[in-house]
Amino acid sequence: MHCNNDVEGHVTCLNLPAERLTGWPNEDAHGCAVELVLRIFQANSHTRVTNPMALSIERGTPTTLPPGCILLRRDGTETRIEGSTSPIHDRRGALISAALVFRDVTTAHALSAKMAPMAHHDSLTDLPNRLLLGERLIEAIAGARQHGKALALLYLDVDRFKYINDSLGHPAGDRLLQALAWRLRQCVRDSDTVSRAGGDEFAVLLREIAAPEDAALAASKLLEEVRRPFVISGVDIQVTASIGIATYPADGMDDITLSKTADIALCQSKDSGRDRYQFFSPNVNDRVVERQTLEADLGGTVNGRHFILYYQPKVDLTTGLRAGVEALIRWQHPKRGLKMPSQFIELVEDTALIVPIGRWVLGEACRQTRAWHEAGESAASVAVNVSAVELRATGFVESMRTILQETGAGVEASGDRADRNLSDAGFPGNGNHTREGERHGGTDRAG
Repeated sequence: MHCNNDVEGHVTCLNLPAERLTGWPNEDAHGCAVELVLRIFQANSHTRVTNPMALSIERGTPTTLPPGCILLRRDGTETRIEGSTSPIHDRRGALISAALVFRDVTTAHALSAKMAPMAHHDSLTDLPNRLLLGERLIEAIAGARQHGKALALLYLDVDRFKYINDSLGHPAGDRLLQALAWRLRQCVRDSDTVSRAGGDEFAVLLREIAAPEDAALAASKLLEEVRRPFVISGVDIQVTASIGIATYPADGMDDITLSKTADIALCQSKDSGRDRYQFFSPNVNDRVVERQTLEADLGGTVNGRHFILYYQPKVDLTTGLRAGVEALIRWQHPKRGLKMPSQFIELVEDTALIVPIGRWVLGEACRQTRAWHEAGESAASVAVNVSAVELRATGFVESMRTILQETGAGVEASGDRADRNLSDAGFPGNGNHTREGERHGGTDRAG
């Protein structure tokens, strides 16, 4: 839409789209004051906007309409507009008029208003998302600083949520998260914020707490709600959660530091056994850094370069004779020395590393079994503990057959015979899977 006016502020021309938008025919508008034809207001305050073309003439430079403008049409209806003005000069450079180019943005504004909540809320649970939580945390810290108050940030993570998705499917996992979101909202005040930070992780912002004990009380209440059984698609599901707590100003003076310390406290809560809450402390931070360092170092050991297998004899108590051996893994860290399984097995189980590491252990044990048989130790059998995570991995039995065939530790086999060979070699075949509780038993843990 295009409108021209002279230096005296009278309309000289409206093009056809401008006629439609303003409701003024060009003939009627010609010679009228611009303020009569173009009645432009601020949407929020409904205050009149200064004639933008007059400003352009006064300054001799282009201008733009301020954001949030509405045009009051001749019939009294309102239209959202955006626009800009430009001064017009004659051939000699004299300023003779100004032009306003504007457009109807009503539809675009309505769509933007509709999309705004989606940009700040989680689509699954309708909780505030990480972006909105960050904004509220900054605001809450500013308020707490101004009034000399404290606040707490809690990070909550559902324990072993991946197993829910794996066993019941992602739709059931989504419904569990929705039900959990509703429960968490009921546990806090209206002034507090419950947010879904992503995946199965939630955050709770507690404004203006009197003491850390208030945060502990809230965390206990949240854990209790999580423990209550959920009924999803007619199935009772019972889960637990871990919570990390950071408080302002003790654990951080800004949003970034406070978020980091809450996350560190959450990591320690999970490392300490789950189904509990943990306040941040510098010692916790040291342990988390240690864990992160070990995790990074583990990434370079998947090929087994720094792993060693020890073989612990198994003795038949009736005869006193050796009945076989059990393969036990050790990590020969290049800088930190020999690491026992209790120091790293749980870590690799929480990552995808357990599967390739476990396959290396099985292959190495098979090669050693073959070597013993060739050396005349015909009665030697090797047992290898297998993680429940490995058993759930796709192609577990097939990979075992491949390892047996490649190492020569098993006879070419298929069907039931293959399962028997796997079992004889110390590996669980079909219907003979090691239970997770057995996998974690004792001090030594193998791949």
